[in-house]
Order: sequence, then structure tokens, then C-alpha cells
Amino acid sequence: MKASEWVPRVNDNYGMLLFLGRSGCGKSGAAASHPGKRFIHDIDYRFGGVGSMIAQKMILSEDLEYEQYPNSAQGFSKFFKNLDKQAVDSVVPNRPNFPAMIQIDSVASFNELLMKYAAAANANVGQTIQFEAGPKIRLTHMGDYRFEINETRDILGKLKSLPCTVIWTGHTIPRWGKKEGADPYADNVILGEMLNARDKFAEDFVSRFDNVFVFDREELNSKMRFTVKFFSNLAKNTFGIGPGAHLITDIPFFVYFKELLKDPKKPTLEIRKVLGL
Repeated sequence: MKASEWVPRVNDNYGMLLFLGRSGCGKSGAAASHPGKRFIHDIDYRFGGVGSMIAQKMILSEDLEYEQYPNSAQGFSKFFKNLDKQAVDSVVPNRPNFPAMIQIDSVASFNELLMKYAAAANANVGQTIQFEAGPKIRLTHMGDYRFEINETRDILGKLKSLPCTVIWTGHTIPRWGKKEGADPYADNVILGEMLNARDKFAEDFVSRFDNVFVFDREELNSKMRFTVKFFSNLAKNTFGIGPGAHLITDIPFFVYFKELLKDPKKPTLEIRKVLGL
């Protein structure tokens, strides 16, 4: 295919998306507002946020399924088995029951599953410590981190081949460091935000996505105000949406997003007016 023929994937298949934000900013609910049949891999064991939005009729429960995974090596085995089945189902002709969107909540919990699996598989590798009658703890081994990176890349590669929107959610934390030119003994300051993961993994993981949307919330006049950025120091997109926060309070995210794609430069208040808000 010629490069000139490339266009962003739309028509309810938006490819691979990464939704980031602090806890409680609505990113899981935003993902679950995707139209059509949806499947959520709930590794967080925190379906309550989506459930609350269903109760408020912000999300339809029809055609929405989810599976939860214990925080253990067995939990990762179950997740891998289910994901492998979805990959097999994706090549079935016509795919009548295949989801329009697969969601994974979230990166940090997925990371924990990987390390628990690696610890169980490498039980005799590395050092185990114990003090008096306290718990026996196996210290992390270098092989665990290699497994973490390699298996994550393999799974992302598998997800990219699926004929549906894939949304992975992740929590953000402040990114600390010294300002450029600051005194070496100056205190660290917040320079921005980053994925809640060790630095090397976080950089590698985010770089695998062309589209990273950052969600936020704030209290204003005793009401919660929910926003999303498509372009910032962490957010990025291939849809031509520029910098600036978009107000999505009281709107299912994908209702807003589909309208925005008609004109990526349209101001948020104009879109809300079109939607009757």
C-alpha cells in the first residue's frame, strides 16, 4: 500500500488506544462506552466504576461482558488463555460474536500478574528472605524483568492483529526531576506525568501506542468536571486533534469522540451544543 493511501482507522474500529489518568478520572468508563459488543479483561478487580456508570445509564450493559483475574500466577494463566481464545476466534469467518472492543484494565495490575507468574515459574531462582516468623519473600530476579518486557511485547503484538478496537487503561503518577539548568542540589519538582510503572517499562509500553488519551477530573463549584486531552506532554493521536482539554462531563466518551472526528478542530462547546448539551 502506498503511504498516500493511509487514513486513520474509524467506523468504530479505532485500532490500539491507551487511556491514561489518575484513579477515578473515568478512563475505564470512557473505554466501556465504545459502541457494539464489548469485552473487559478486569485485572484490577475494580469493575465498580463501570458498574456505577451503567447504573447512571451512561453506559449500556447490553452486549457488555467482563472477566476478572486473581492477582496470582494462575490469574495470568487464565488471562493468557482467554486472550489466546479471542485471537483464535478473530479469524473465524464473519466473526458473528467477536467483540467490537476489547478492554484491559489496567497496566499496573497486568504488570503484577506478570511478576507473580515469573516468580512462580522461577521459584528456585534468586534469593528468598525471612525474618523470625514473618513471611518468606522471594526477591525479584533479573529474569523476571526480561519476562515482563518480552511477554508484554508478545501480547501487544497479538492485540494489534485483532480486528477490533483494543483499549488498554493505565494509571498516571507525577514525573519528578530537576528543571533544565537547575542547581544539582536543588529539590526535585514535578515535570509532568508518567505511566505508573518502572521507568524503562513505562517508556517502552507507551511508545507501542500511536494514540494515547489522558483523562482528568477536578471539582468545580461542588461538581465534578471530567476532561480528556488528545495531545499534551503525554497524550498523542493520529486523528489530527490538537492540544487543549475537552470537557466530557455527562457525555459517554465515544459519543463525544465520534462527533469530534467529524471536525477535529471544532471547539468542545460547539460539539456539546450539537449533542444537545
